[in-house]
Amino acid sequence: MRTIAIFFFAVVSAISTKAQSTQVVQLEHSLRWAPESNFPNFLEDRTVKETLLDEIGDRLASKLNVTDIVFPGAIQYRMISGFGKTKIKFPKSSGDTQVAIASAITRATVGYSMLWSMQVVIKKKGKTILDKEVEHELEPYSMSIRLSAKPWLEASEFTETFLFLLDECLGNQAYKTETIQFGSIEIVRKQVEKIIPIGNEYRLAVAGAMMTEADATYQLLKDSVVLHDFYYKDKEEWDFNLTFAPQSIFPSIFSEITGIETYYTLESKEKRFGTLTTSDGIKRRLRLDWLTELRKSAVDNEVVEGQIISPITGQFFEKDSLISHFIVYSEQRPIQNFSLRNAHFQQGDEDWSETVFTVVGNFKGRPFAVNYNEADARVLISLEGKTVAVLSVINSNPASLSAGGVRMSKNKRVITSGSIKKPKLEVGSAEWYPLYVVENIGEEETIEMGFILMLLFFAVGQA
Repeated sequence: MRTIAIFFFAVVSAISTKAQSTQVVQLEHSLRWAPESNFPNFLEDRTVKETLLDEIGDRLASKLNVTDIVFPGAIQYRMISGFGKTKIKFPKSSGDTQVAIASAITRATVGYSMLWSMQVVIKKKGKTILDKEVEHELEPYSMSIRLSAKPWLEASEFTETFLFLLDECLGNQAYKTETIQFGSIEIVRKQVEKIIPIGNEYRLAVAGAMMTEADATYQLLKDSVVLHDFYYKDKEEWDFNLTFAPQSIFPSIFSEITGIETYYTLESKEKRFGTLTTSDGIKRRLRLDWLTELRKSAVDNEVVEGQIISPITGQFFEKDSLISHFIVYSEQRPIQNFSLRNAHFQQGDEDWSETVFTVVGNFKGRPFAVNYNEADARVLISLEGKTVAVLSVINSNPASLSAGGVRMSKNKRVITSGSIKKPKLEVGSAEWYPLYVVENIGEEETIEMGFILMLLFFAVGQA
């Protein structure tokens, strides 16, 4: 009889233990010294919020051997702009079991390192039974992402990382001070596959500032083989005189874009120059002209009024021969697929639009068009009306500490911009930009597309 009583008491005790409730008195995530454009508030996403609550509940129930987890009304989210930081807070009245979870993404006090920390404190009847804090440095998959306003992570990565840190705090996962990397360059390839069928992959290695008014060195590579190299020198004086020749602008494209039929009445209002030297030893010259439409007096044929027009016209010379003429223009477009959720991620008075640059022209008698969307970080190249290649403007070299000529020091303390004369290109540490090409385009045509890209870089940098 005594044995039965003991067994009955043990069963009742076990049931009583299981029935005890645990109250989560603090559950918050904060962002400090970093913009939401890089680290969006994914807690606005209902799926993310519900997944986190379910998973946190399961982990706490298993850790504390309880069945009832009581959460606060919402996961609190805070943006911290000053020196404040998240602090663990418990109510004065102590319940049976109370849990506080504080997650925080913050820039380091000195430099540009980004850190994600989490602290979990559990108290039972007022006594602390667990107090664990972990911290990891964060790294995006490309320096281009770090030095831009693009998100470092997606919603699924936010959820996974939050739970990973929670597991480390609860002892479900051994804590190791390793850097957490978000994303991979495969994301870029998958996006390109939606645009063109990828037949061949190349790499444009760059030293210097691409698409800026600065000198830069380029190499077009297939695997480790250099197919061609280019050295762009900004604003170099030409050794021969050249006057603007409006008749060289093919009228069909010009009139289509500008609406001006009589292009012979145009004069160059302002001009920019650059030179391109390649591995074949030939120096090629580039020129951009901002045009004025002239209105002349009917009496003495003198110019009485000038009006600046857009787009800009460009010319590309090989020795003394014109091998390409083109037109450059840009436009502001509303961000595609824009939503109120995207608006929440916008900072201050940021414009909800994206800049798109277009270069339309003729290269050695072949029509081409280049479309560069800054927001997408992609360049689409079309030959004879068909998109045949996509250049990603996301640096794919994990060893590179720069993007677009902007460089971060190894200790992530300093960011510098600017260039030196004739930047030296070392393939191992250079910026790498993937170039994806359709199957029926060979290496010679790809090299020609390299020249077309140089026209874009020159035009965007000057315009």
